[in-house]
Amino acid sequence: MVPLFFFPCLCPVRLLKMECIVRRHPTLLFLLIILVPFSGQAAFEHVETGARPAALGGAYCALSDDVHGPLHNPAGAGWLSHQAIALSASRPFGLAELDTQELSVLQPAFGWVLGLHARRFGGRLYREMTIGISGARRIVDILSAGCCLRGRQLAIRGYGSDESWSLDLGLVALPGERWRWGMAVHNLNNGRLGRDRQGMPQVLMVGLACRPEERLWLSGELLGDLTDLSVDPFGSPAYPLEWRLGCEARLRNMAALRLGLQNRPLRISAGLELAAGPLRLGYAWRSHPLLGSTHHVTLMAHRQPHAPK
Repeated sequence: MVPLFFFPCLCPVRLLKMECIVRRHPTLLFLLIILVPFSGQAAFEHVETGARPAALGGAYCALSDDVHGPLHNPAGAGWLSHQAIALSASRPFGLAELDTQELSVLQPAFGWVLGLHARRFGGRLYREMTIGISGARRIVDILSAGCCLRGRQLAIRGYGSDESWSLDLGLVALPGERWRWGMAVHNLNNGRLGRDRQGMPQVLMVGLACRPEERLWLSGELLGDLTDLSVDPFGSPAYPLEWRLGCEARLRNMAALRLGLQNRPLRISAGLELAAGPLRLGYAWRSHPLLGSTHHVTLMAHRQPHAPK
């Protein structure tokens, strides 16, 4: 067992999370000391959900127009007109203790696009569970708004469990025929966990995407931590802005190729999607400068082909 006093600067929940992983992988201790941010945040860090967002390097706030959208920008689903379902799985850095599974379902109803989402991260020692409901609606032809309410449970073997909830809000606008703009705030209510009420991450994302050609999308995104502003709005941020870039090229309605790049840490990503009737199979690969690669796989089904406006 790795004693917790090795990490005096980190919050208790994050300490336990690292301890559970290092129990089985002692060689990760040095990497964890270097890579884990010195933050007061607890669990449920913002991560990309699904093969498409992962392949685009997370630059998905403006392009969140499919079944993965509500977990990134809840407003992106406002333009969907059909039912959709997706199952996703990933094993970050090849570690079974970090296994992630996700399920998302979208259903247009009563002028809204309603969603149900579930996510499981971790294993027997450390586990994060999230269940969410979302709703998105076009306010006018060029503007969509949405929200996502998530219930969260954190369980650590030998230490018990706790629950909390968070509220995400988002906007997506179409300022031009070939442009999309998106903004989203995660955990707007500042949900907290544990006896010491450790805060979960509060994230602000702003993205812009353009379509220079009919089947080509270029996207960029800035991501910031709102807790930096709440501590000292004029001081140096503990988390500098993170930037993300993505590119997607569609080959008719049969396939799509994707590339992505992001900093903090510097990572590259690539992905492929194949379509056959109502089914789509997506794959993404992401690098890490020290921990190795992560593979994402997503299986999607919908009633009809969907193309971004």
